[in-house]
Amino acid sequence: MLKNKIKDLRTAKNMTQEELAKILGLSTSIVGMYETGARKPSYEALVKIANYFKVSTDYLLSVKEKLEIAMDSLAKINKMAIEGLESTQKPSLIKKFENNVDLSSLRSVRETRTIPMVGTVAAGTPILAEENIEGYMQIDTFFLNKDKNYYLLKIKGDSMNTEFQEGTWVLIEKTPYFESGQLGVILIDGGEATIKKVILNDNVITLIPMSTNVAHQPIMYNIEKDNVQIIGRVIMALKKY
Repeated sequence: MLKNKIKDLRTAKNMTQEELAKILGLSTSIVGMYETGARKPSYEALVKIANYFKVSTDYLLSVKEKLEIAMDSLAKINKMAIEGLESTQKPSLIKKFENNVDLSSLRSVRETRTIPMVGTVAAGTPILAEENIEGYMQIDTFFLNKDKNYYLLKIKGDSMNTEFQEGTWVLIEKTPYFESGQLGVILIDGGEATIKKVILNDNVITLIPMSTNVAHQPIMYNIEKDNVQIIGRVIMALKKY
């Protein structure tokens, strides 16, 4: 849940609520309410939190929370639009918004970038090697940094099923570094790439599954001794219905 993720990210950086509040330009009490769930961040505050901790808003929110934000945004748009119309026009406008709960239509796509869709990635094989690429997808540059490289990786298995179902395509920023507590793409001992929540502590890296299957348990590795390689961090998930 959002409240837990905000607290986890803050504590992972050894920050107090007061320090985080100062960075975000908020009061300490508001940050405290965010972490207890007594108050939900506005979209603007959510973006500030995501940018500071270098995670995506997609990572911070559960499916339920994403829907709540979407519906809240639609309600505000409804109210603003209806207030500017005559009463005789209101019913048709309300019906239009109720039948179209697709927020992507509220902002036009200005430019896209071609991102490779990578299948299996094994250690020793370059991520974007021709044999790994299954196809390409156009991604809105709104979600991308022009100075970074990206690829799409398909989720396999159920070790992350509380965040991503099997078959989900996940947008990855290619990088060997990221903040502790983020979702990363890791190569281990010549196996396939795996996505896990990653906790970094000195030379120890802990890979934490996010699964309803209790068979998946956290695993710790020594970065200096074990064959462990960070190859990217999760930016967002793309799910098709």
